[in-house]
Amino acid sequence: MRSKISTKEKLIGFVVAIYSAAIFLGLWLPHIHEKVAGGQNPLTIALEGLGIAALFAVTVAVGRRIYVGFAGLAIALGPWGKYVILGMPAVAYAAFVGFRFNWQARNKKGQPAPRGEKAEAAPAGHSGAPSTSRRYTEPKKRKGKGKGKGAPAPTGTSFGSLGRLGPVGNSPSEKSGKK
Repeated sequence: MRSKISTKEKLIGFVVAIYSAAIFLGLWLPHIHEKVAGGQNPLTIALEGLGIAALFAVTVAVGRRIYVGFAGLAIALGPWGKYVILGMPAVAYAAFVGFRFNWQARNKKGQPAPRGEKAEAAPAGHSGAPSTSRRYTEPKKRKGKGKGKGAPAPTGTSFGSLGRLGPVGNSPSEKSGKK
């Protein structure tokens, strides 16, 4: 389902994008003149993080839920270094917004119906009963193996007094004739 995010969700998305960009800059700019593991330049790593945050902000501006969800997951894979936990707000926002559905009633044209109204009623010639399906196959009638015939009772004496399952005459109530 391709639905748009609300204005409140957009506002929160822009806050998350700004938060992520600030954290990326705060993590990497203090180390701009130091050596980083792997021989990379901290400035390029910070710019990479800014690029991912900008991509996230663009997807929030476009407003399609699924795009926002995947861009938020891209932020989670960004250059966080050993501070991966700082990216969890973006992941939580992406999971909430990106994979949420809008189950609002719609009219015949596919536009959302105003709140408080139900979807348009069926035409006058249409009854409420569903039509028969071409895929439905009625179950076959089973052939009985004979009415009244059950499985034979077990013949061992280890069952005790289990009604018709156990052998007749083994319990004290059956020997005395009481039930």
